[in-house]
This record gives sequence, C-alpha cells and structure tokens, in this order.
Amino acid sequence: MSATAAPYGLQPISDFSGTVRPLVLKNGIASGLAANIFKYQAVKLDTVNGTITPVTATTDKIYGVFMGVEYTPTGQRPVVADFWPSGSTYVAGLDKMEACICPAWVDNMRFRIQADGTVAQAAYGDQFNLSNFAAGSTVTGLSAMTAAAAAVGVGVQGQLQLIEFGEGINELVGDAFTDLIVAISYPQAVSGFQTSPG
Repeated sequence: MSATAAPYGLQPISDFSGTVRPLVLKNGIASGLAANIFKYQAVKLDTVNGTITPVTATTDKIYGVFMGVEYTPTGQRPVVADFWPSGSTYVAGLDKMEACICPAWVDNMRFRIQADGTVAQAAYGDQFNLSNFAAGSTVTGLSAMTAAAAAVGVGVQGQLQLIEFGEGINELVGDAFTDLIVAISYPQAVSGFQTSPG
C-alpha cells in the first residue's frame, strides 16, 4: 500500500524476453566484506578485485540487483541465503561462493521500488536516484532501499528512470510513498547514458 512507508528494495519484476534470469558470479563477494548486502539491493562491481559491493551513493553506477548467495562460511556448513551478513568469511579457492544478481544492463528489464515520498504524474519519464542505500532486515534478509522522491532535474544523470506507476491494490499516483516501475538508467556495464528529460 503506497500510502504507507513499506519499502521492499529494487525488485526485478519483468523482462520483455519473458523471464528474469539471474546471473551467477563465482566468488562474487570478497571474503570478509564488511557490509550487509540484502536481497533486492543495488550493487556495483569493484573493478579492482572483480567482486560486488553495495551501491552507497547517488553517483554510483549499478551493476545489478542482489538476488542471494550460496557459500560455505569458514569452518561451518554450507549456507543458501537471501543476504550476505557483514564480515562473513570463506576460504577462497576451497569453499563454494556464488552470488546471484539480476544484471542491470539487460534491455527492457523492469524493476519495482517504493519512493521515499510523493511522486506526481508530471514525473513520468524523469530520472531519480536511489535512497536509504543500506536499509534492510537481517531477520528477513530483504532490502528496504527506496527511490528518492525528487527527480534529478533536466540534463542530470539519475540511477533510475520512471517508466510506469505501480498498479496494485491501494496504489495511487501521488500517494505519500508512491510505488514506481523503473528501468536502470545508469548501468555499470554499458556506456552512452541518457540524462533526465524532465
């Protein structure tokens, strides 16, 4: 219900090809990474070591959306989880480590996200940035990342582009915490970005 703040992260909802297909990254998270990564949280690629880390700023390009992880913590049993607990370790090259993401560069991928405030009808087509980057639950493993309700402005590069408004029960355009359907407008794996038209 978009009249209530109940963020659920950046959820992949559809691809014009028909099915959302996660990408598996072998050794995708560095052992000991001191940050939680929640399911449906935007991530970026660390180009130095080839692993993913959370998106933490509006200037970050988006490599994908975290979908979960399967790994063997050092000295423990294998784990399949919706989130990466901060500081978790594994033995590289010995223990299994696979992180799953929904890639941000796939054409026609659509994501659902709640705004942290009201987004008006006039914002159709505008670009927005992410907000509440690190918000999430270590109990459910789910992200509480949101979209900033204020558009970035004409000619400015945003992380998301509004392509639809949410159309579920009790979801109205201009609600206090508007539900949005967005595309990634600032993916890390491609170039030639388009700035916000409005």
